[in-house]
Formats: sequence, structure tokens, C-alpha cells
Amino acid sequence: MSIDLTALPIRAATPMPYRAGGVQASALGGAILQVDRMGDRWSFQFETPMMQLEPDGRQWQALFDQAERAGAIVRVVQPGFVAIAPGAPIVAADTALGRAIPLSGLTPAYPIRAGQWLSIISGGRRYLDKAVAEVVADSAGLATVTIKNLIRAPLSAGDVVELAVPKIEGVISGDFNAPWPSNRLSSFSFTVTEVR
Repeated sequence: MSIDLTALPIRAATPMPYRAGGVQASALGGAILQVDRMGDRWSFQFETPMMQLEPDGRQWQALFDQAERAGAIVRVVQPGFVAIAPGAPIVAADTALGRAIPLSGLTPAYPIRAGQWLSIISGGRRYLDKAVAEVVADSAGLATVTIKNLIRAPLSAGDVVELAVPKIEGVISGDFNAPWPSNRLSSFSFTVTEVR
């Protein structure tokens, strides 16, 4: 079970696409093809603000030690963006292919913005992605959101969609043995990469 690091203060976050597809060029001068594959996912580099080594640094370091073995869940910060009252969104119908995901349980007229991050909990695992176009929920709280990457795993009706506080779940790497300077302040830098 992944270690919950969602309370960790984040100073900076850098999203990095992890591509399974790519561009295929012909060796003989033919057309260049964009190859789209299910498996594109996300990796994020995170940096914390400076914090007191005792007790904060010590306690977070202990959680990082656990997360290196079990995986981590970290919230995805969207500076300046506030997802006000999205409701209780869920996947509205079983969906296995493509990029369009039907949602229900949204607050009527709630706008999902282009570029807004969201995570979906399906089969006990989170899948992070972002909307590529704005869509507004109808009066019944229904909307279909189009995401950047192809759906990576079948989604089931009722899967929870995290719009207010999206999160990334995956393997964590970084140098968690932060120096212990004489001023007793330090920060951590690390990367979380989705495993599927």
C-alpha cells in the first residue's frame, strides 16, 4: 500500500510526461508518424520548502524511507488554481478505451478547465491525467471530460474522480538523506513516477 505524503508541503512541482508512444521517422525520407500508445503516463519532480530538521525533517525522512519500498501518494499542486466545490465526481459508465471519460456527481454547471489535473481511483490505484478542453457539467451534474493520454486501464462506473485535490501515485526516487546543516533547516527533492 502506497504511503500517503499528501500533507507534505510542496514548494515546486514539475510535470514530466512519460511517453510509451512517440514520433516515428522514416529512414528513407517518408512521412513522420505520431505513434500513440496506451501507457503514456506522468512523472512529477517535487521540491519541499525549507523545514526544521527536528521534528519535521526527521519525520518526513522516515516516511520517505517507507515510500521507497511501498510507493507514494503526493498531491499535485496547481498554483493559483482553485477547484471550488466540484461535487462528488465519479466515472459514470464503464470505460476502457480512448480519451473521453463520462462523469457524474459533479456540481451542476461546474467547469472542468483545460489543463486542469484530475486523478481517478480504479482498482485500488490512482491514474493521473489532465483535461485537454474545457467542459461544463449539465444541470444533472453530468459531463464528459477528454484527457491528454489514452485510458491506461479499464475504468468502472463508480470509480472516484479527484478534481479538488488530484494526486499522483507511483514509485518515488530521490536523495532523502538530506544534509543536516548547522542552521537546522533543509528541504527535500524527489520524483514520483506512475507505474502503469
